[in-house]
Amino acid sequence: MAAKLSTGLVEYLAGSGSLRDAFNGDAKLSIYAGTPPAGADLASSGHTLLCEILADGTDPLEFESDVTNGVVTKLAAQTWSGTNLASGTATWFRLELLADDKSEDSGAIRLQGNIGTLSGEMIMTNPALTMGNVKQIENFRMAIPAA
Repeated sequence: MAAKLSTGLVEYLAGSGSLRDAFNGDAKLSIYAGTPPAGADLASSGHTLLCEILADGTDPLEFESDVTNGVVTKLAAQTWSGTNLASGTATWFRLELLADDKSEDSGAIRLQGNIGTLSGEMIMTNPALTMGNVKQIENFRMAIPAA
């Protein structure tokens, strides 16, 4: 299954910018447990938020300026991490802007995907998160597939 793009992200890509520019310097990665919403426009409030990932735990996420074969990668110089807010098994994520209030919003810029150990838009070797522990994301890539 492919990642789900919000209407706001689709409009941004079609009209004014790149996938990298949509999130670079203004994003966080939210990791959830349970069944994801049917689409990225829908609210994530009410779902179990396990962790919010930021650069060094406090700063917006950034991406490398070089894009190869349609793949945008996390800035190697940043350490993406966050303290787990709850315990549970990570099953889905959203890359969203810092100001996102997690409500239903067709104008929000969001990318949503599934988390798995072998398949999914985000692979985690151990998706079991424990409240109070720090979760670090070593690698993160977003790809626009070729036709």
